[in-house]
Amino acid sequence: MNQAPSEIIFSLAPLPGDKASEPCVFRYDNGAMKLRAPRIRGRPRGSTKKTQISSDESGDIQNDYDFVNVTAEQNHVDQDARVKIRKRVMVNHMRLKRVERQKYNEHSRLPATRVNSLDPFDVFPFHLEPYMHDILKFYITSGWKSFYSIEKYADFNPIDYWLPVAFRDGAFLHALLGCADSHIIGKSQSRAQNRLRAIRHLNAAISIVNRRIADLESVTDETLLIVATIAIIEKSRGAHDNWQIHMEGLHNLVNLRGGLSCLESKPLLMGKLYRADLCGSLDAAQTPYFSGRYIPVPSATSNTGIRKQGFQRLEKLITLNDTLKYCINALADAMQSMKRLKSRKGGRAEAAQVRFWFTATQYTLLSVDYDPSQTSLRVCQIALILFSICLIDEQHTQLPVCDMLIAKLQSLWEQGSFRSLPAEFTLWTIFLASCAVSDDQLKVWCLSALRTTATVMGVHSWEEVSQVLEKLLWDSELFDYKYLDIWNNTCFLRKL
Repeated sequence: MNQAPSEIIFSLAPLPGDKASEPCVFRYDNGAMKLRAPRIRGRPRGSTKKTQISSDESGDIQNDYDFVNVTAEQNHVDQDARVKIRKRVMVNHMRLKRVERQKYNEHSRLPATRVNSLDPFDVFPFHLEPYMHDILKFYITSGWKSFYSIEKYADFNPIDYWLPVAFRDGAFLHALLGCADSHIIGKSQSRAQNRLRAIRHLNAAISIVNRRIADLESVTDETLLIVATIAIIEKSRGAHDNWQIHMEGLHNLVNLRGGLSCLESKPLLMGKLYRADLCGSLDAAQTPYFSGRYIPVPSATSNTGIRKQGFQRLEKLITLNDTLKYCINALADAMQSMKRLKSRKGGRAEAAQVRFWFTATQYTLLSVDYDPSQTSLRVCQIALILFSICLIDEQHTQLPVCDMLIAKLQSLWEQGSFRSLPAEFTLWTIFLASCAVSDDQLKVWCLSALRTTATVMGVHSWEEVSQVLEKLLWDSELFDYKYLDIWNNTCFLRKL
């Protein structure tokens, strides 16, 4: 006789003296346990034919729900009729659910007058009008390239850093909109209308900043950033006096913060402060507010010999000091780096290095104050400043950001300060002034001076002009299209 199957279970950690941890025997007197196989739902894999259930066989199927006869008559309802009734009931049930959902949405919907004035996902400091969205889109996609002409060749957009700050600060967002709007000339709107909008954003930003400074407890990064941006806007619209007021306030705020040394870990913020400082100091050819921060460019201080033939001839006629030699070599190196960046051979590291070279060179040029009698050195200083501005190409010719500098150059021209300078250097300097000028009267003077200089030199074609300019800081890939337009305008005036 066969014994019933059994199982013995042992404890993994038996305790001495504990009967519960002793082996336990389970017997199956009625045979092994039978487990129900899992139910497989759906058709077998690969099957494309549905099972047809006839009405005769479906009578044995048990449903969770059944029909209830509420009348006295006994009527037989076959299976097909039952399926049809269930479908109709389900269709009506879903229709009623949709109706209830629609009624709920109508009761919970906002009034029509407030739909356009309230956005549940609007996290901006203030309500943005449609034209503001257009300005931000322009600023993010293409407008930033005109503000950061060096970084654009390395595909580095600093706006990705400033935009989140603007979305948290209403004053900076107003300043950002005003800065971008001041550089836009729309197709359907006049320049005056864009100027009015930029001024409106500027006044809103100034109002917010004034309230913050009134009860100032600590100088934040946002406050420095906003004041620097406002100073740039004021200079771009030609308000040099207002730029000076804002720069004096910015200089005091930086001192309250602890000086520029406290901002060394934030290079983008320091770069914004330097841009605000230089945009007006270069035009006025005055000592910057943050002067002394930069020392002469390291790549130039190691070699004081001038490599360009035109500047070698200039050095024989007038005595160039070491500062001008440093800046000439530094700008020559920066020009070669700009060519590599423009050909997409340089990366972000080289773009940052070129930005440092330009900033340091411009601070170095403005750090020297010449005597009124040293007019020739003053002309060289202004020429190198104009070259740095034209090489960076971040100033629009429609904005009055270099007119004061060119007016000083015109005054030196009328005083006869160019007589002791080589003719090719004079031609190169006037070309630089023609690229950066925005005032109509100064533009007429630039073309007239250019025509006079070319006539004295006996230069009659663009090929001859390019041969003269190649002796100085000039490159056909970087400047040809600008200088050629200026030369064509000069030739047109000569024919008249």
